[in-house]
Amino acid sequence: MKRPVRIFLFSIALLLALTFFGLTCPHAFADPPTIDSKVPAADAIDVPVSTTISFDVSDMDNGVSVNSLILKINDIDVSNLVSNNGTAASYNFLYTPAASFNYGAIVSVDISVKDIADNSQTALYTFTTIADITSPAIDPISPLNGATDIPTNNVIVFTLSDSETGVSIDTLAVTISAFGSPIAFNISNAGSLYLYAVTCSPTTHFYYGDLVTVSVTVKDVSGNQAVHVYLFNIKNDLTAPLISNNAPASGAIEIPTNNIISFNISDSETGVSTAS
Repeated sequence: MKRPVRIFLFSIALLLALTFFGLTCPHAFADPPTIDSKVPAADAIDVPVSTTISFDVSDMDNGVSVNSLILKINDIDVSNLVSNNGTAASYNFLYTPAASFNYGAIVSVDISVKDIADNSQTALYTFTTIADITSPAIDPISPLNGATDIPTNNVIVFTLSDSETGVSIDTLAVTISAFGSPIAFNISNAGSLYLYAVTCSPTTHFYYGDLVTVSVTVKDVSGNQAVHVYLFNIKNDLTAPLISNNAPASGAIEIPTNNIISFNISDSETGVSTAS
């Protein structure tokens, strides 16, 4: 009779040991981990495009199996880029994207995690990033708006910038006029999506005293349009014509009675008015 008693006592001891370590309680295996404290929250809107994604996973019975976490962002597995902080009872998980999300994007977050007893929990939700509603910036570089005394052969340079979705350079439209008359020009640009420098080179010189109007229209990639009109003045001609090569020379004597008189008149700016 001693052997059955020993087996019985051993069984009781084993049961107590397993119970002590939480391996035999049915309720400890039944409940999966909980996923909460989501940032951004499910269905959040106007979320910054540079947002990080974090959430808490807790399991007070069995503990969280931290290595079981699978995180997919827009169906792309980023689990190996997730950091964590906490204990088996509760972990905070953090994912920092390598690049910002697009403006106005719907971002899906798919979480799967288990506890130590292999009970699994999932969460699938979305949030929406802030929309791009800001137009590109148009900044005159040369000449500046309202500038005066600009040379007649000056080129026109301005920048286009957009720090959100970028400049749609194909939408750029420029007109240049002087006192309402259109000016022909060649246009070129250099730069990249978020910043362009644009150069407009008139095919002929401006006239002295011209009031020049530059009108620029452009959109960003999101379709936000910017319009900028600015003015500058070409310098006035304040230099009198030059009279040279007088013949006879000033102060000459003993000039023949039939000598002709000649001289040159020149003006490198607006030219000589022969009618004057």
